Amino acid sequence: ERFTVDEDTENFTPHQTGIPVTSSTECLLHCGIGQCLNSLMENNTCYCTSDDFKSKKLSSTIPNTVFYQKSITKITPAPICYEAKGSGYATFNIPYDGRIKFFKLVHVYGYVSCATYHSRSKWGCSPITGPTVISTLITDNQNKVIVPAGTPSPYGSFNIPGANDMSDELVLHPDTPYEVEGNEEIRIWYGEDLFGADIDNEGRHCIHVYGQFC
Repeated sequence: ERFTVDEDTENFTPHQTGIPVTSSTECLLHCGIGQCLNSLMENNTCYCTSDDFKSKKLSSTIPNTVFYQKSITKITPAPICYEAKGSGYATFNIPYDGRIKFFKLVHVYGYVSCATYHSRSKWGCSPITGPTVISTLITDNQNKVIVPAGTPSPYGSFNIPGANDMSDELVLHPDTPYEVEGNEEIRIWYGEDLFGADIDNEGRHCIHVYGQFC
């Protein structure tokens, strides 16, 4: 996706010194394919950045400054549903080889609960736990956690600052871009179910899965 930047680009955070390029394609290949970063091109100089100018206005006050960002790919053609107990994970398949910078999960309907009659949440265990405690996990087909990054609690939850377990969307970043192969099976789990602590759980949550490839 191409966006014209309408603000002082000195405020963006480059990951390295800009390099001279002769085309936007050269800049995109250098940042996107090579480093899994967004790119900003100003006067034939290419900068790699993790910043996101997508929400900015399209009218430019800075000549020859254009921001490029990879589109987010919808991975699931129809909603998939996971359950809070009984090894009730959901599966989806990666459409093609690449690296995934982040996954975005989008609520469609349903809920999950870590305690029958005491909690109903989209991604966690509110109100028993705080809104930043996330219990929805993505694993490979051997049940190794891909995201969230970090160390889980004994019950398979992660504290993610800024997250909200009742929001309609949940964005999960791996520590580094995750290598995938076409048709690879990926699973969505409720944390307590994966960690064998699901005795008083209930609920079924249906979602769409998106990913940003690089």
